[in-house]
Amino acid sequence: MELAKTPGKRTTPQGGLVTNITKKYHEPSDLEGFDELRPEDQAQINTVYQTGSVADKDILKPEDKEHYEKCVGCLKSSHVPTDRV
Repeated sequence: MELAKTPGKRTTPQGGLVTNITKKYHEPSDLEGFDELRPEDQAQINTVYQTGSVADKDILKPEDKEHYEKCVGCLKSSHVPTDRV
C-alpha cells in the first residue's frame, strides 16, 4: 500500500511517527496483532496508511489524557499487560 502524498502531513510529530511505522511495516497486515483487531480498528489503521496521518477525531485530546492515564494505571495495578492498550 502506498502512502498518499499529502503536502505537510509528515512535518508534524504525528506524521513522523506514521512515516516511521509505514517504513518498517509496509502493509497494515504486517503489524503484529492487526488480524486480531476489531474491523473498525483495522479500518482506522488502513486509513492512516492511506492518508499518512491520524484523523483528528482519533487523536487523544489533552482533556482526555488524565482519564487515559487513570485507565492505564488501573490496568498496571491489576497486572494486565498494557502493551496491548
